[in-house]
Amino acid sequence: MNNQNNQDWERRFQELEAEINSEPEQPTNLPKQFEKTFTQLKQWFNKLSTPAQVVVGIVGVVLVFSVVNSVLKLVASLLSITILAVVLYGLYKFFMTPRPHQGD
Repeated sequence: MNNQNNQDWERRFQELEAEINSEPEQPTNLPKQFEKTFTQLKQWFNKLSTPAQVVVGIVGVVLVFSVVNSVLKLVASLLSITILAVVLYGLYKFFMTPRPHQGD
């Protein structure tokens, strides 16, 4: 029984190994795609007139500040929740911990 079980495991292992080795690796072209998109964006921006470039720049700066502001608010909220949780836990421990009775 044990010998049969070992053979089943070995056969399954060999099948898995063959399956893994048969699948070709697919290289990620993420850096090339990012570079291509960035180049297209740069070309589009350079084709704009100067006033349009200024407007796009201002909108970009506003968007960046908006995202940074949102992230900072999220961090502040998480910090506040953490502090509140610590305070509530401290109060819970203070009031729920049994105290020894003083002289009966």
